[in-house]
Amino acid sequence: MQPTAIRQLATLALLLPLGAAHADIVLLNDAALPPSADGFNITRDTSTGLEWLDLDVSAGRSFADLTGLDGSPEFEPGGVFAGFRYATREQLTGAINGPQLDSLYKSLGISPFGFTSIGGYGPARSLITIAGCFGSCAAHGYSNGILLDDDGVTEGVASMEAFRSSGLNWGRSETFGPPINFPPNDAFPLQHGNWLIRDMPAADADMDGVPDGSDNCVDAANPGQVDADGDGIGNLCDADLNNDCVVNAVDLGILKTEFFGSDPVADLNVDGVVNSVDLGLLKSAFFGAPGPSGIPNDCP
Repeated sequence: MQPTAIRQLATLALLLPLGAAHADIVLLNDAALPPSADGFNITRDTSTGLEWLDLDVSAGRSFADLTGLDGSPEFEPGGVFAGFRYATREQLTGAINGPQLDSLYKSLGISPFGFTSIGGYGPARSLITIAGCFGSCAAHGYSNGILLDDDGVTEGVASMEAFRSSGLNWGRSETFGPPINFPPNDAFPLQHGNWLIRDMPAADADMDGVPDGSDNCVDAANPGQVDADGDGIGNLCDADLNNDCVVNAVDLGILKTEFFGSDPVADLNVDGVVNSVDLGLLKSAFFGAPGPSGIPNDCP
């Protein structure tokens, strides 16, 4: 995701009414992606580190279309869903022989196996919302999407609805293996999409597009990462001009001698001239250590 897109992320924490939930589910809207009808096109599961694309965002897109079997891979750079990939059944449900693995279903407190009653209209509707539901789906509460089987290759289907078509329970969740054979039903019109995931972006406290672990100035945005003295600390947070790991009167004296000049080390904001802006940055760091930096540096 580009830095501009990161800044445009609208975030809302959605705490679902599921007593067995093991993680916070956060709904996001990534402006760099096509919109979802509910206003949030991404579901972030903090327990797995995965972000799930709402089903309705990829409605009408086929496996061949997305993976590039038709000659135009949408998961590659420049594609509509660059950085995404198909989720597997295991990532969705945690279905294995034994304890349920961390997965979206586990985070929502849903059993992974077969036909499952969700146990309440409210939680079921919340699950439908996460899938991205619109039109007749919103009216009837049904969602259906394509994912990969546990072999990572064969296509399968996962479906959810706010109430069972038989009227016996309030909610259900189920998965089907290949071949895909789930014909439309007038009562619960299918909404086809694709269960697509991507990894959560690395932490970027200053939102400059450089992950904290690679950022030479973690708390101040410096996408250029200029480090004129090569000490591993970016100019913008390095007013330690004599490199003794503390900002003090000595550094102030050095900056004064460079005032109105173009010394690259004293030019803290990298605008080509040492002036009052740089003086202000030095004063704000007075008696402190330079940084912090997320990379190896001379003042750890």
